[in-house]
Amino acid sequence: MISFVAKLQFLKNFKFPPRTTDEEKIVFAYTKGYTVRQTAQCFCFGSHKICRVIKHYKETGEILKPVNHRKLKLTPDVLASIH
Repeated sequence: MISFVAKLQFLKNFKFPPRTTDEEKIVFAYTKGYTVRQTAQCFCFGSHKICRVIKHYKETGEILKPVNHRKLKLTPDVLASIH
């Protein structure tokens, strides 16, 4: 049986392909049998984010798209005045 530390080291040292989203990493850890706490420790994500992604994955079978919370502050009027 694999020890707890070895299991976490595997996930921390796993080389993901470039442009792998946080959501894809969370689903990867979930499908490999990692708990929310272990996933949060390895990737430094909040437990709310992990639970939200896993819940969506369980319900739909699809990986949740990344959420962009920030809106662009530079409006077309501001950009025009800069130019």
